[in-house]
Amino acid sequence: MEKRIDVITKEGVLLVSSSQVAENFNKRRRNVVRDIDNLISNLGGAQNCAGLFSEIKIENDQNKQSYREFLLTKEGFSILVMGFTGYEAIQWKLKYIEAFNKMEQALRSSYKGVSKEIEAIFLLDKKTSVIEKRITEVEETAYILPFQKKALIKARSKKVLTICGGTYSIYYKDKSFRGKVYQDIARNLRQIYNINEYDAIPRNKFDEAVAVVESYVLPIHLQYEMKRIEGGSLNE
Repeated sequence: MEKRIDVITKEGVLLVSSSQVAENFNKRRRNVVRDIDNLISNLGGAQNCAGLFSEIKIENDQNKQSYREFLLTKEGFSILVMGFTGYEAIQWKLKYIEAFNKMEQALRSSYKGVSKEIEAIFLLDKKTSVIEKRITEVEETAYILPFQKKALIKARSKKVLTICGGTYSIYYKDKSFRGKVYQDIARNLRQIYNINEYDAIPRNKFDEAVAVVESYVLPIHLQYEMKRIEGGSLNE
């Protein structure tokens, strides 16, 4: 089977797959993935390698199992193959660089006939898309900030105050009951977001979490406890 080089474009970025690099350079796929993992570790983590490598999951059509793979930019490819030696490896390095260069030239020719200003806008739009995607990824994996945690705690305190009817109410003055309401709101959040602490709430779920607190409804057993407190007050 003839070996080939497939350079793909994703949001304006030219990429090759680690599996094809492994095949062309006669390497095991898992060893190439291991080498990339080591490079990422040596470079200080994935956050420092966004312009070099991006990890994806590929599903095997036969056994339906998924395995790790990386997409490499031209710079990422160059760093990876630095350690690949031998005459054949050198030939493949040159072929890959040529393939990248041809794709870059093809992309540039797609702007042929438009002004430099319009070309700059297209390029900026592509870069913006990449940045926006990165921001979305960060927002989806990051936790709430300290000021958001304080706002969430404040929303909970306000909700407890509303349920109890103010600081001077018999329900609010009952520390045991008040504490149970605080705890139940916190328990509700833990169950919804499968967390142990507020700090672990996803940042992009902050507004939703505040809405959960504000829409909290007192459960039946605590409603009965309110009636008990009210009955005890009337008997005094």
